[in-house]
Amino acid sequence: MKNKKLKFCFEQLTSPDITKLYIYDEVRAAGKFNWETWSYDESETSAKHIRDQLDAIPNDGTIELHVNSAGGEVGEGVTIYNLLKQKSKAGAKIIGYVDGMAYSVAMDIVMACDEIHMGLGSSMFLHYPWMEACGSAEELRGYADQLDALGNASLQLYLVRSNGKITEAELSDMMAKETMLEPDKCLQFGFCDVIDGLEDPGNDPETGLTQGTDPRQEKADIKKQIKEQLVQQREITRLLESIRPKQEETNLSTTFANVVSILKK
Repeated sequence: MKNKKLKFCFEQLTSPDITKLYIYDEVRAAGKFNWETWSYDESETSAKHIRDQLDAIPNDGTIELHVNSAGGEVGEGVTIYNLLKQKSKAGAKIIGYVDGMAYSVAMDIVMACDEIHMGLGSSMFLHYPWMEACGSAEELRGYADQLDALGNASLQLYLVRSNGKITEAELSDMMAKETMLEPDKCLQFGFCDVIDGLEDPGNDPETGLTQGTDPRQEKADIKKQIKEQLVQQREITRLLESIRPKQEETNLSTTFANVVSILKK
């Protein structure tokens, strides 16, 4: 028996709260033509198949969606995007992992995740949709209108995920130029939240500042902390100087309580 290529996988982990889904092939409504049965195999990356798998997952669990796909049919991908969004609204937490490629409509699908991770060397690719078509001039103009609508739909869901980190004009230009995005660019534009595999930058042994951050911001934070500490010290000194040996015990206790309160801040 020949080994079957992994296209999609539904995996229930040891923990009942976590389920893994894998989309590792072209997104399409129908599978490949089977010459032995003279029919199309069921597509394991279709919206219908994903819907059936999501229906079997509890709404209070966590779904890990792993993607390595060059894209596929726009209608199927957008439907999967909305199915994942609906599952998230129902209470499930969806964590996306780009294991290799998330190109074209596969990138659309990943945008539905509550949290997106990208591995080192992985990438995303966005562009306006295209198609092969034949027909009369009127039919071809109709196809162009359909492509415009599909492209605008993808643009809007990217904008929602970016949450203001990129403008609509900038994003439209990127799609028109067919842009490949590495993990750091995706992080910059809001298309991912975590780059897995990066080591903790740690602190610079000479300056004590965190590597990979803005030194000016680090210094400003340190100055702010020092200023707050000086204000506390002056307040404590003022309270201690107000203590007199002949004060009533109750007043002394109140003053001491105030000092302790400041120290705990």
